[in-house]
Amino acid sequence: MAKGKIPSSFMKTDYIKLGQAIEIMRETYASGRSRPFSIVYIEYDAKRKTGGRIITLNSAEIANQKRVGRMEDRMILLKGPLHPIYVHSDLILYVNDKPIA
Repeated sequence: MAKGKIPSSFMKTDYIKLGQAIEIMRETYASGRSRPFSIVYIEYDAKRKTGGRIITLNSAEIANQKRVGRMEDRMILLKGPLHPIYVHSDLILYVNDKPIA
């Protein structure tokens, strides 16, 4: 490979916007049940001022369809194994392996 060239595998341009990612998260089956999706986000707890870990959930589901991506708080509520998981929309990196622009 020539010096200064970027490999084509790093030149993916299939970014999606946050609105498209929220549409993916809202998808349901014909029965009305939420369709699982994968999500990668950065963990952050404002009260404790902790975070920075990158979290991957391979089979996440929206906990409440009505609150998804509300503009006033921009929090997304996911079903967690023990308790609900709140994720700020600005901290989402990937949805279904597609990077968020």
